[in-house]
Amino acid sequence: MNSQTAVMFGIPLGMVDVPKEICDQLKPLKGITQFYQKPPKSKREYQERLNDINFNLLDKHPKLKQDITDIFAAWVNESHGYTNQRWAMTTGWITNNPEGAAMARHRHFNCAFTGVLYFDKVQENQGQLVIESPIRPSDFLPTQRSHKFTVFNSPMFNAPLYEGLMLLFPSNLFHSYQAFKKVKGAPSRRSFACNFVPIGKYGTSDSALDTNWLGYT
Repeated sequence: MNSQTAVMFGIPLGMVDVPKEICDQLKPLKGITQFYQKPPKSKREYQERLNDINFNLLDKHPKLKQDITDIFAAWVNESHGYTNQRWAMTTGWITNNPEGAAMARHRHFNCAFTGVLYFDKVQENQGQLVIESPIRPSDFLPTQRSHKFTVFNSPMFNAPLYEGLMLLFPSNLFHSYQAFKKVKGAPSRRSFACNFVPIGKYGTSDSALDTNWLGYT
């Protein structure tokens, strides 16, 4: 019997090796300590922590911001078949995790794609990003099924982790990483996260939007 299986719908994960000169420019920049390292004692403290986070870290480094955006744009335009689509980075920030705290499950809003760049030295198994599948699982759970995960039954994906790697994925995907035991002398887990949106005109007719109309007043 001739049997074949096709993947009908794909969820992209970009994995780009970023040049060392770009990573080196991020290393001196100030980041924030992993938000859940020490849980806030009150709503007021929670809000104060949010206010202290610089989510627009690269606004004072426009060349670096554009270089990273160009890397993303080259990947997304090729992988999705866009023709000369322009993109903008909305927010960008550095997170430091010196003790191995877990990162809570979350997703990003008001953006199309999210990037995570490991620009500094990393420890093996130092909090690999776990990205959840958005595909609703089957309502049937056969007890005789093999526990081997494939692209058709896996509820999550463990992304690779190494210095210089930038992960790129749709912003509506939930992601997290588990707490890890820091090895003595190992570097703090540092990463640069950012979000992207398309700029220019997209859509048609009554569902069109031209972001060139938008500006600050």
